[in-house]
Amino acid sequence: MAKATRALGTKLMKDTQAIGGLTSIGGIEITADEIDVTTLDSDGGYKEFIGGFKDAGEVTIEGFFDAENDGQLAMETSLDEGLAEDYKITFPTKPAAEWAFKAVVTGFKVGDADVDGNIMFGATLRISGKPTLTITPEDTTALSIDPEEATFDKNSSGELYDDVVFEITHNTSGVTLTSVSIGETTLTPTTHYTADGLDVTILKTYLETLEDGNVTITFKTNKGDVNAVITVVDTTTITPEA
Repeated sequence: MAKATRALGTKLMKDTQAIGGLTSIGGIEITADEIDVTTLDSDGGYKEFIGGFKDAGEVTIEGFFDAENDGQLAMETSLDEGLAEDYKITFPTKPAAEWAFKAVVTGFKVGDADVDGNIMFGATLRISGKPTLTITPEDTTALSIDPEEATFDKNSSGELYDDVVFEITHNTSGVTLTSVSIGETTLTPTTHYTADGLDVTILKTYLETLEDGNVTITFKTNKGDVNAVITVVDTTTITPEA
């Protein structure tokens, strides 16, 4: 079965400015001129052609007129200036897709006021040069960490008085550690932790300075973040003075 996507959510941007209130955005259709290269030697008596100049045509837009929408009003200004400006059509597809192009506004319309109707808006964008269709693959990176929970004991005689080692695992390539933090505090390499690739060791000399309780550590990578929790306890027994 063919995959279909509703057009709801499709947007037209003029640089970074959205043109709102639209009910229709015309598609981009690229055509090419043909150059006749037929000769007396053409095989079988058939005409022969090569491609000539390409033309990306026009984008026509329609919608409900909104006197407070800066994007709609900008169309009239662009028509007066007559310059080729940057536009983008973004589609709500998965993966994401967009057309990027330069265009000159060659038509601007406000009116069509009918009984029981809405006041309509329209514009025509003449594409200048080559439009670019970009498909952005979905990021399917999945990060995990082992262990997700650990315990550190401040009691220097206890078994849990030790560095805590975490391993970040993933289902892709090119993942690198960028930082380690606790809340708003970014930890300092070699002082608070060490890292060998995606194996991260939180040093006991730092952990023993933390207050007792659960501490959430955030490991930031170039492809997302993953968290782990260290429970800090202190089983040190204080012997009362005789």
